[in-house]
Amino acid sequence: MLHTELFLTGRNLSVAYEPLAADTPALATLLASDLGAVEVAYRLGHLTGNRSLQIGPFGPEPGDSPPSSPDHELWLMRTADGWILDARPGAEDDAEDAEDAEDAEDAEEPAAPVRIPLTHAARSESSPLTVALTPESDDGGELSLIWGSHTWTAAFQFVDLARQPRPERTSNVGRPSSLTRDSDTSARARAATLGTRNETALVTPDGAHIRVHFHREIGTDSDDFARIDTIGDGDVLALTRAAVIRLRTETPLRFGDTLVPTGNLAPDFPGAYGLWLKKTGSGWRLVFNNEPDSWGTQHDPAFDVAEIDLAHTEGGPLTERPLAVNLVARDDGHAGLVIHWGAHAWATEFTWGP
Repeated sequence: MLHTELFLTGRNLSVAYEPLAADTPALATLLASDLGAVEVAYRLGHLTGNRSLQIGPFGPEPGDSPPSSPDHELWLMRTADGWILDARPGAEDDAEDAEDAEDAEDAEEPAAPVRIPLTHAARSESSPLTVALTPESDDGGELSLIWGSHTWTAAFQFVDLARQPRPERTSNVGRPSSLTRDSDTSARARAATLGTRNETALVTPDGAHIRVHFHREIGTDSDDFARIDTIGDGDVLALTRAAVIRLRTETPLRFGDTLVPTGNLAPDFPGAYGLWLKKTGSGWRLVFNNEPDSWGTQHDPAFDVAEIDLAHTEGGPLTERPLAVNLVARDDGHAGLVIHWGAHAWATEFTWGP
């Protein structure tokens, strides 16, 4: 199964799914079902996320404090009233909760499924099942299902939960650290990164992670955004209030004929690159740079290792979107990378694997 993940202000949403073919009988059954007789559903995958995740009626109300994070199976369902995404708590999770209870009779009743209304639209092209998590702000976005010549969408957001009171301190002595010089501090480093940046990610069927980090709250009211229309030919778009967009990949990527390998900074380590938008004539290119931790004004062309063409579009209703990146898995090792900012979008396709 493929995993598509999104972290916004440190809060995550992840969907695991199988990229089913466009001509699978399951889709044909859903489309041809007799709605007057029975509701028809098909299991798409699995959703997990932060406790604050809200999609329609699914999730907490602002100010609530749910005891657990969502962990639900997703079923695409056609009803007499339209299309819904049926979110069903996993049976295994309910069994584990019962086993952990002191008395099985005291265990809480399993949570009921939640029906999430979907907006349905036809499309001109046909494709295998694709699930996309598109950020549209620093606390929300859109979940999209693309299957065959159909698209289903639902907005999601992360709401503010009730704050839990901190325990009263009884001394000025802090907790002792268990770290040693050989301790693995990668989790702490990742937490520090997600403290200032958002993340879009894919996990391939063989477990390789492809991650892109981008700074939060880089809106359209900045001077950097205004320079999109005035940038000179051959210049990169500077970010005066953010670090460069950062790519980290555990598998080689290929953009057309251009290979972006792992191990560019150290042998046998994931690839790490800074991503820069570069104006070239009437178009744009994406520059891969071997300094992934640079500030957004510190582009050094001496460390550029590759450039690829980008498809640039401008327009649409989302004119206030902050700078964000979206990774969308297709099928057979194909995926899309989209950078959007305001009404601007830059897109390219790539494949993963050796």
